[in-house]
Amino acid sequence: MDKIASLMDRLAPQVGSNPTALPGTVIYREVRPKDRQPFLYSQGIVLIGQGSKRVYLGNAVYDYDPETYLVVSVPLPAECEIHASEDKPLLALMVDIDMGMLNRMMTHMDAHIDPSLLERREKHRGIYVAAVTALIKDVVLRLLSALQSPVESNVLGKGLLYELLFRIMCGENAAVLYA
Repeated sequence: MDKIASLMDRLAPQVGSNPTALPGTVIYREVRPKDRQPFLYSQGIVLIGQGSKRVYLGNAVYDYDPETYLVVSVPLPAECEIHASEDKPLLALMVDIDMGMLNRMMTHMDAHIDPSLLERREKHRGIYVAAVTALIKDVVLRLLSALQSPVESNVLGKGLLYELLFRIMCGENAAVLYA
């Protein structure tokens, strides 16, 4: 188990959603595979530490695992399947997107946004999968480490969420969030 999965494992002792000391963040654990079933995705970012998921939205299929992350910019009814086992449970960090934080960030980034990114935003469906970069992995490690302590969560948590959102906003598929 790598470092991210290990930190998630400590934060998620129970199957299902495990709240953390930082509002808007949950660690999800599942120990059994689940076949395709209806699921309502809320607005947020999902980063997987172990296992994988597949989302079906109409004819589109979105696979994500520890090397990729999922962003949902608006609540979406979809179908989902989970790949997990007792030996290798699905472990996922789910982060709500704080619209106030997103709007403040976009104000600071306006002068630096690639105009072609804004042109592409009409083509997106409100959901995308992208590769986890080294910078994203770094901030996720620091966030998960901070979540191990209520004091660190309280003092550092919001700043780390801001940095995570910034790293995602710098990605090639961030038009979904700009929309």
